[in-house]
Amino acid sequence: MRVLFINTPRWHVARSSIQGLVGDMSLIQPIGMLYLSSYLKQHAEVEVALFDYILEKKQDYAVIDDLLLSFRPDVVGLTTLTFTLYDTFRICRHVKQNMPQAKIVLGGKHIDIYPHETLTWDCVDYLVQGEGEKPILALVQALAAGETQPEIEGLWYRRNGGVHDGGRASRIEDLDSLPFPDVSILPSDRYGRQFTSDQREASIISSRGCPYACAYCTSSHRKWTRWIERSPENIVQEMQMWIDRSEERRVGKECRSRW
Repeated sequence: MRVLFINTPRWHVARSSIQGLVGDMSLIQPIGMLYLSSYLKQHAEVEVALFDYILEKKQDYAVIDDLLLSFRPDVVGLTTLTFTLYDTFRICRHVKQNMPQAKIVLGGKHIDIYPHETLTWDCVDYLVQGEGEKPILALVQALAAGETQPEIEGLWYRRNGGVHDGGRASRIEDLDSLPFPDVSILPSDRYGRQFTSDQREASIISSRGCPYACAYCTSSHRKWTRWIERSPENIVQEMQMWIDRSEERRVGKECRSRW
């Protein structure tokens, strides 16, 4: 099985009044997709690729066509936020038109609010509510076995003229059990430099959930937002992984420049 993750562009994003103050805060590694990739590789025989529209800064939906033809993904996954909904829809439609056999899976906060409405898009095959590692693995395994309508917690899809409601995926209680984000699929080392002009940066997720229950938040249910932390030792190990990767990239560049 081949899985392609696409980090959605923000060409038609709903903007706020503070947009100009924060600048390009989005130029960070898509950590959620890197977690999904490492989890899939740990538990299944898969090939994974990533295309990051935000990094590439190419305002053309067709820029992924060569990748679609060469990689030929079985599954295409995108994160869906309400303020990037238009571009998400356009990417899904473009992928479906050019690679109709690929199954398109959406996750993200917009799915929490509008799962039924999102499934009215005929270019979307599945939705995942909640933490995506276990549902996406189960879906990939089911599709590999030829099953297109599996009973998977957190997985939504159209069935018999209606919507199959898979509910919300259970929380992962032991975050230390997760493999580190899959840095091998990062297409470039151009990420970072949000707060400095000459240093690369990496993002690390040290916990999941939130200790609060704000009424306006779509995830205000306590069982969804309960704060779960990683151990300090596990976080330091990931820090070292990023440092080692940075050093490998630096040495590689030096070697190429000499030749």
